[in-house]
Amino acid sequence: MDFPSQLTRRLGITIRNFGAPGDTTQGALSRLEAAAKSQPRVVLLCLGGNDGLQQMSRDQMFRNLGVMIDRFHSGGAFVVLIGVRSATVRDKNDKPFEELARAKKVLLVPNVLDGLLTDPRLMSDTIHPNDAGYERIAEKINRALTPILEQLR
Repeated sequence: MDFPSQLTRRLGITIRNFGAPGDTTQGALSRLEAAAKSQPRVVLLCLGGNDGLQQMSRDQMFRNLGVMIDRFHSGGAFVVLIGVRSATVRDKNDKPFEELARAKKVLLVPNVLDGLLTDPRLMSDTIHPNDAGYERIAEKINRALTPILEQLR
């Protein structure tokens, strides 16, 4: 079960998942208007892993994320940026995610895969979490998101 489904169950609210398996930030841009037209109050933006795996430009990836954040902000949504580590031994996305979150004034859940990638009990393969791993991700996001949702109610 993916983390949006697990988070829906945990929070008791509906989370519409506009994600697509294997998608990059460029691909997500093609669905941006459809997602924005749904007029979300809160957006969980979790992209970037596939950009790295497909060796796409890191600069372009963060520009694309910035465009998405700006679009959701223009519709009044609160954006949660979910950091995804780079596909390298040393994470090269950590600081850029922090900088983007600070510049765009969004909540950052840093390196959502931290502690998962090295634990085979939480992974279905070398890059994808299993149900237990997605439960851990949902747990991390839940901890960050719950105070925000309480303010929005």
